[in-house]
Amino acid sequence: MQTKYKYIEFIEEHVGGKTRKFFCRNHETGAWLGEVKWAGNWRCYGWFPNPGTMYEHQCQFDIGHFLKQLTDEWREKKKAEKAAQG
Repeated sequence: MQTKYKYIEFIEEHVGGKTRKFFCRNHETGAWLGEVKWAGNWRCYGWFPNPGTMYEHQCQFDIGHFLKQLTDEWREKKKAEKAAQG
């Protein structure tokens, strides 16, 4: 799974629980931009930006790509678990 992009990177926080959580930072300046975590009501991973941050189109595209990777991985895992149960 890709976690490093041109301007940003995602760093997994190991907290436990059923889903994964990542912090996002600008890898050139080190500024923390927000976090990615499970959004249960949407049944997918969501982006939770820090207040006062803004993003140009490439960063938004990269964040979206990362969210899609995580959500697709989660759905495949659930599909495999369901198939294994019968």
